[in-house]
Amino acid sequence: MADVEGYEIMPYKEVVELKNQIAELQQKVGDPNAKDLLVSMQNLTKTMDSMLKLFSAAAEEMKLEEKTESELHEKLSPLIEKVEKLEEQNRTIAEGMVAIADMVKEMRGGKPAEEKHDKPEEHDLFPDFNPSELPEMPSLDGTSNGAQGHPEPSPFGLGQSQRKESPPSLPDEFPIGGPPPLENMGPPPGFSSFGPPPQRPPFRQPSFPSGPSFQGMPPPPPGFLSPLPPLPPLDEPEEKKGLFGMFKKK
Repeated sequence: MADVEGYEIMPYKEVVELKNQIAELQQKVGDPNAKDLLVSMQNLTKTMDSMLKLFSAAAEEMKLEEKTESELHEKLSPLIEKVEKLEEQNRTIAEGMVAIADMVKEMRGGKPAEEKHDKPEEHDLFPDFNPSELPEMPSLDGTSNGAQGHPEPSPFGLGQSQRKESPPSLPDEFPIGGPPPLENMGPPPGFSSFGPPPQRPPFRQPSFPSGPSFQGMPPPPPGFLSPLPPLPPLDEPEEKKGLFGMFKKK
């Protein structure tokens, strides 16, 4: 087909189809469904804008949190190191206490066995000793200890003889004038007369050296270094009020 003054010759069918398509498009633009589609597209754009704003705000908050975390980490890092050191020290102390407790338990468990081993029993030292085979000790009355039991030993033989002796029997009749005075009677048997104690030598006043260190000291008061008086003689033992004292003349 040849062009005629800028026009193109087309078949009739194609022209009709183009007209139909244009009419359909015009109808679609005036359709209410197309308006709803446009409104939904606008709402979608608004929500997308709000989502973008939200994501931007979240990104800024994340940056702030990272900054605060870094600052906190810088501040807390020395504290964390100190806490770790304290944990290590407590662990070593606990291990030492456990070791000491184990040692004390071992020492307590081993002591009784050592004491039993160090101290032998009496029958191990003297296996042939039998206390029932010892001879009986005779008493002063001539009776055996087996009949009356072992008497208690006294520190002096004097007290034992006095305990065993019976008091002297009184005569049936006293002579006229009453019993003899107790002053003329001698000491009872077993007692020795005590004489006056020996005199102590007089106290001598010590002589202080006259040195440079004693020149500034004041003299002692009078009577400070006087000799002590001699001790008085011991009094005779008081007369015991017994049977003889009942008949003594008043």
